[in-house]
Amino acid sequence: EETAPKRVSVAVVKRLDRAVHTGHLTETERHELDGRLEDLAEHSFIVQTATVEKFLAPGAGDLRWIADKGKWLLRCLRFCVRTTSVALADNESSPTGALLAAL
Repeated sequence: EETAPKRVSVAVVKRLDRAVHTGHLTETERHELDGRLEDLAEHSFIVQTATVEKFLAPGAGDLRWIADKGKWLLRCLRFCVRTTSVALADNESSPTGALLAAL
C-alpha cells in the first residue's frame, strides 16, 4: 500500500495555478480551492494528480458552470480514490504491478 505524502504535490499546485492562466479558474476560485488542498494531501501523488486532471476535464467552458468548485474537487477526489485503488489492486496480481506496488 502506498503511503500518503501528507502534502500536496508541487505539480498539482502548478497545474491549478496554470488553470487560472488558461481560463479554467478565476483567481478567486483558485484561492477558494486552497482550503480543499488539505484533503488532497491525505492521498498519494498519483491520486492527487488524477484528481486535478478529472477536476479540470470538463474544460474551461463547462467548468465555469460548476458553481461550487470545492465540492467538485472533493467529488473528483472520491472518484479517483475509488478507481485508483481498484486499478492498483488489479495491477498487484501481475509481476509489474507487484513491483509498482513496492515502490
